[in-house]
Amino acid sequence: MSEQAQPECKGWTPPPNGHPCWLELPSTDLERAITFYSSVFGWKADGEPKTDDDDELSEPVTMQMYNFPKVKGSPFTGGGISLVKKTISADMKIDPTSVPVVYLWCTDVDATLAAVVKAGGSVATPKVTQGAVGFYARFADTEGNILGIYAMKPEALPTPAAGAE
Repeated sequence: MSEQAQPECKGWTPPPNGHPCWLELPSTDLERAITFYSSVFGWKADGEPKTDDDDELSEPVTMQMYNFPKVKGSPFTGGGISLVKKTISADMKIDPTSVPVVYLWCTDVDATLAAVVKAGGSVATPKVTQGAVGFYARFADTEGNILGIYAMKPEALPTPAAGAE
């Protein structure tokens, strides 16, 4: 894959820094989960589930991508439902590696993680390279909430149309 703007980015403008850009949900049954969210909220599956082995994770993750219903002006367009072995342990405790994560857009993952730590948060998952497209990481805020951050590589960002502001 060449390191240039992805075809699906054509006409897309990145959201402002700190805006939600992705929602990742865990599921032990992808079909059941996408049926649930489709019937309740109108989310649409985007193709077939895919196994992501294009980043630095220790093991590939199978994920069903989905799209939210279009809302004019909303940069938050979708996410993925990740196949996990379990979301709750036998003693009814939540598996901390299998919780929903909202990813916030940022322009620099390293600088944002440094700001998180300076403000009293901590790094939950260090910066991970996602193939030719971008980087992500997860952090814990001062209340223990886990959130993600995502930044595209400059060469993967869409170029503004001629004459665009």
